[in-house]
Amino acid sequence: MHNAVQNLQAITEWAESQSDDAVRVTSATLEAMVHILSGTSESVEQANHAIATARSLQFQPNIRESIPQVW
Repeated sequence: MHNAVQNLQAITEWAESQSDDAVRVTSATLEAMVHILSGTSESVEQANHAIATARSLQFQPNIRESIPQVW
């Protein structure tokens, strides 16, 4: 699971550098799911952080217009 999280974080960073908001939201959401499924002692905190990353994009108008199905 650790490798999956690292890959998703790398995808999120890459998407941010490319201004690809749909990929950023998707990878952050998937990261949260992986954290929840991992069942480690830090999984809830890490999942909350990943969800916060995805939700921080919610208020950007270009995202609301381009991928409304996320919200």
